[in-house]
Amino acid sequence: MNDVAAGPPDGLVRAHEERINALAEGLLRPYLDALSTRPASKQAKEFNDPIWGTLYLHAEEVVVLDSPVLQRLRRIRQLGVGHYVYPAATHTRLEHSLGVVHQVQRMASSINDRGAISGESGQTTTGDVIDEDLLRVLRMAALCHDVGHGFMSHVSEYALDANRDCEDLRLQFQQSIQRPQKSQLSEMTAHFLVQSPAFAELIEAAYSTTPNRPPARMTERMGQLILGRPIDDKVLLLHEFISGPFDADKLDYLARDAMMCGVPNITDIPRLVQKLRATERSKEQLPEGLRRAVKVDRAAYVVTGVAASGGRTLDEIALARTLLFDKVYRHQKVRAVEAMVTQIVTLLAKHGAGHPSDIPFRLSDDQLLELNDDALEQALGRELIDDDATWVPVVQDLSRCLRERDLFVRGFAFASVMTGDDYRDDPAQKDALRAFLDACSIPADAAAFMGEVIDLLVGIADTLDEPLPVDASQLGHYVCLSRPKPAPRLDGSDTGRAHLIEADGNATQASVDAAETSPWADAYIATRDLGHIFCPRQLGHLVYVAAENAVFNRFGLRLPTSMQHYAKQVPSEVDTVRRRLQEAGWYDGRPLELRPIPDALRAGDVEDRLQKVVDALTNYQGPARADDAGSKAGGAGSVGRAQVLSYVRQFAEGGDDVVNAALDVLAQLRVIDRDAVVSSLRAFLDSNENFRGASIAPFGSPRDSSAVLTYFVGDLAEEYDLNIRSLDQALIYPAPIVLVDDFIGTGRQAVDILQVYLGVERDDPLDEERETLPDSGRDLLKTRPVAFVFATGTEKGRKKLEMRAVELGIDATAYVHTTEVPTLDSVLNGHPGREAFIEFARAKGYETTAMLNGKERKDEWRIERSLGYGNRGLLLTSAFNTPTAATTILWADGAGWVPLTPRRTKR
Repeated sequence: MNDVAAGPPDGLVRAHEERINALAEGLLRPYLDALSTRPASKQAKEFNDPIWGTLYLHAEEVVVLDSPVLQRLRRIRQLGVGHYVYPAATHTRLEHSLGVVHQVQRMASSINDRGAISGESGQTTTGDVIDEDLLRVLRMAALCHDVGHGFMSHVSEYALDANRDCEDLRLQFQQSIQRPQKSQLSEMTAHFLVQSPAFAELIEAAYSTTPNRPPARMTERMGQLILGRPIDDKVLLLHEFISGPFDADKLDYLARDAMMCGVPNITDIPRLVQKLRATERSKEQLPEGLRRAVKVDRAAYVVTGVAASGGRTLDEIALARTLLFDKVYRHQKVRAVEAMVTQIVTLLAKHGAGHPSDIPFRLSDDQLLELNDDALEQALGRELIDDDATWVPVVQDLSRCLRERDLFVRGFAFASVMTGDDYRDDPAQKDALRAFLDACSIPADAAAFMGEVIDLLVGIADTLDEPLPVDASQLGHYVCLSRPKPAPRLDGSDTGRAHLIEADGNATQASVDAAETSPWADAYIATRDLGHIFCPRQLGHLVYVAAENAVFNRFGLRLPTSMQHYAKQVPSEVDTVRRRLQEAGWYDGRPLELRPIPDALRAGDVEDRLQKVVDALTNYQGPARADDAGSKAGGAGSVGRAQVLSYVRQFAEGGDDVVNAALDVLAQLRVIDRDAVVSSLRAFLDSNENFRGASIAPFGSPRDSSAVLTYFVGDLAEEYDLNIRSLDQALIYPAPIVLVDDFIGTGRQAVDILQVYLGVERDDPLDEERETLPDSGRDLLKTRPVAFVFATGTEKGRKKLEMRAVELGIDATAYVHTTEVPTLDSVLNGHPGREAFIEFARAKGYETTAMLNGKERKDEWRIERSLGYGNRGLLLTSAFNTPTAATTILWADGAGWVPLTPRRTKR
């Protein structure tokens, strides 16, 4: 297969290649000159390795190993800053590179020992599948695959992810090689470095110590292997040994990183290596993806992969990588240190000479910890000037903090799946979380959010007279956002791309056999990886309060208390900050739910009382809130502790007695649920035998909750020979009709529905749109027995409906299963907070109804409904929509009041 990229590279890529050529020349020229006067050793070497035992390098590989290009890897730690958390994880890229050579050799030997399957009976070819020249190219590429890494390995590289110049370079390189994904800077740099003229000269010098000549196009093929691109027309997937689903790089770092960090490695690497196979296939027998890719016609091609019987070792790779990502690479303290390094690199890139991608090669890991003026000039590629005085102290201070291990801490935490989020089913909360996570991934949006956090932080510190550790203008370098992100997956490295080889030689991509592997690995990280805001230790509690306000103000996102624990913030310290701010008036005009918990809700029995309210509302499944300002408080669907607490906090302005009364009132709230409606219909049918075999229809329109309730009473259909129908359908059949609903109050609404059905003048039109029956339907409704069955309600409302229905010519029976509904009066009888609570409820009910259903309401109208329509202070709600007869503050949304069981308008 021809692996030369189509089309010439553009200017940015060419310029980068020239810079890497110059870097290689600068590193190698003295060494090459020395080799010309002092012949290199012609001896191969053995090395003792703590992971794999004895490693072996050929003579020419030793010459390359001894060169400055490889020796600089001794000064670059494999895990960047991982040793700040795992002290023994000081292993370097050099050790890792030797381990990768060892694994490549084992992989090739495993393949060659078995030969390639060439027939359906399992017979194999003779001779090496991977010949000596290909193996030498593989080994040298393995040795040099990491030469593109800068100081602290991936840390400095990731620090440049948001740099526009580096992003443009990566994008143009991606376009030039026609690759689906952008290459990492280190990968791109290694690709160019091993193809540089100086490195080619090094290879020639290295091979001069041996009787062999370098394999044809050796450095070109090494460069392609580093990118994970094919290098051989016959052995099609040879590049996967260096960069692929089960490459030698993974086999070494999974074991090495795990051992040096002291965490388990679950990958059975010896078994995987022993399960490597090759199969010889005609073009027609190749898997479809490979068949499309081949460009040179041959009688047969070789496909390498894993024996189908060893396919589960690929799952072990995916799982091991996922666990290392979770436990080591994304450990919160590792990320905190990375955030500090990122700030240093960002400032160096902004103020340095030359291209930002050069920065990682100007320092070693240890030099970053000693950024005096001389080291800074080396890192910048220029001399310091007076204008640098604004930012140099920041870089040097961060360098000092790293040196002395005065590290950032977690000030704030968030996640794509937040533990204990009572609002997780609320569409508004879902949208808010999605918007926040998206913003964290967009540099401009993330910067705007962090700008608000820092502004709030400065204001909080000023209000509390708390000193800031640095000047406010520099806080952006000390308060840093680290978003959740999945484990990076490079093109072709997903284990699902590996090929499974059957005993008959048939090759199938692993994703066909186990398509679920990648999704579960990604899902594991997605549900566990946290986002953080890191900051100096003394700012942690202040940053948390600033961030919770910013995330609510900007996105409407409510954070569960679990995020305090994930941020390792002591709740009492955060609460102290909130209380001090409240005393200073900082919260005036700010959302109530962000303020400290009122004293009345700090009593020891409050949690039990909150749980009683949650239990009372177990079957409540009310409507989602509209997407408006009120949606910031959430509260749709099922009700949990957070919703109840948020609601009850609103009563704090009425005093402790009102708060206590609110908890007692809510614990008695009745939900008209499925069981209540089914029981009501059962009781009615048992005492009205003539309605057995009836048609059951909702009382109202499809917008009414009765439509759902009618479905529920279908539980009785078989027992009572019932038929669930719409009213239009029910009128076609001669059977009696039972209209089902949850509640009847004054009877005004029920009568209004009936009058609209019949097309007669409405006694008291309500603000609800309804559908009438056709003339034929009106006549039919008057020809058969009709029952109106309510789960609960008032006797007055029942009588009014029945009497009006009879007056309109309907053979009607109205039935209410129970008229015993809890009210404010009954629940608060004898309660010390009774009068204060009822007065509070009236006042808030009056305020919230100033504008209702899009209409401005008159004072008299509002007064008559301040405790619910009829002013009876009823404590009930339907499982789906709260009746207007219920106490107004339960369902009305207005004047800043956020209801617990919001009502959906039927207009």
